[in-house]
Amino acid sequence: MFNRRNVVISLVKRIMFSICMVLIFIIGKNIPNPFIDGTFLRREDIYYSPKYFHDFSLFRLGLSPWVAGTIITGLVAKTKKWSQNRKQWTEKILILIIATLQAYTLTSNLDIKLSNRCAGIIVFVSGSILVSWLSNMNSNFGIGGVLILFVGNIILSIISSFNVIFGHYFSNMFVVFLVIFTIMVLISNTLFSKAERRIQIINVSISKRLSQESYMPIKLAPAGSMPLMFGMSFFEVIRNIIQILQKFFLEGKIVQWLLQNLTYTSFFGVSIYMMIVFLLTFVFGYFQVDPYEKSKDLQFDGNFIPGLYPGVDTEKYLRKITVAYSSMYGIYLMLVSGVPLLFSSGSLINVSVLMIPSVGVMLADFIIRIVDEIKVTLLNRQYSKFF
Repeated sequence: MFNRRNVVISLVKRIMFSICMVLIFIIGKNIPNPFIDGTFLRREDIYYSPKYFHDFSLFRLGLSPWVAGTIITGLVAKTKKWSQNRKQWTEKILILIIATLQAYTLTSNLDIKLSNRCAGIIVFVSGSILVSWLSNMNSNFGIGGVLILFVGNIILSIISSFNVIFGHYFSNMFVVFLVIFTIMVLISNTLFSKAERRIQIINVSISKRLSQESYMPIKLAPAGSMPLMFGMSFFEVIRNIIQILQKFFLEGKIVQWLLQNLTYTSFFGVSIYMMIVFLLTFVFGYFQVDPYEKSKDLQFDGNFIPGLYPGVDTEKYLRKITVAYSSMYGIYLMLVSGVPLLFSSGSLINVSVLMIPSVGVMLADFIIRIVDEIKVTLLNRQYSKFF
């Protein structure tokens, strides 16, 4: 029997658990790696991601290895039809490899003892594994799923951005323009995230009147803000790979030029970042809708879209819609996240401020996701079990 009081208590517990996970993550981002002296890398000529101002903390790698490993393994597993067990083991090994490579590149420019470097790498990798574990724990016992720790990064980014705004001189006109632009982006992104196309479905198992009201919703923004979250991680992974190649395999002007220009302060780097965001929008949108599985489920249940044959024709139709919507939303995210960075004038300080619209999109998307999850939880708890 439905008991509203018990449902509210359970929901509050899940919310408190998620808050604790985010707080642990924020605390870990402020605990320095005891084997690494970060003062060596705090120079303007050394690249670091503007979303992190705690460059050598315990959780420095964050969810970046998990993000890259999960996406790569998921794409390969879906193409090769891997079993769930093989997929999980491959994902864990790949995450460990990526975390080790990233930790190595973080320490490669430091003039420290080999023992300290190895110990520092172990701490970074362990911190990354701990972050992945916290995310999985939140998926089981909290709200917001495995991506809740991105909220911690978002909070740190917002705090850092406001510190930069108040600590450096920016004209009032610039601040007003940034605020107006951010508000416009938040409004438009909310409209994108809520908009959907309802494709009519003929359901043969129910009455004709009810069947006319059946539909398949296809969101206008099926990928949400995930391309922005994961785009930064992929950008960092690509740069780390180039650093590894330069140190052990390749040396030359081209590789050196790539390292110097693959940053958020150069036109080339921003262009690459925008391309990554667009591609991730397309990939996430496609796999979120999954035209093949949807068409197969419709055919299996005996349902169909009016005017289309079940099976291949339905899949082509859904694929066409998914590609169109993902491409349109991908262009929108490219403009929102990349165009402001083109006005950074080569300064990382400006980059941290110009990323506020992107950070706002991620925060707004998380709020919408959490509110929807709370609504679904309250709705599900109203039904009692048969056994």
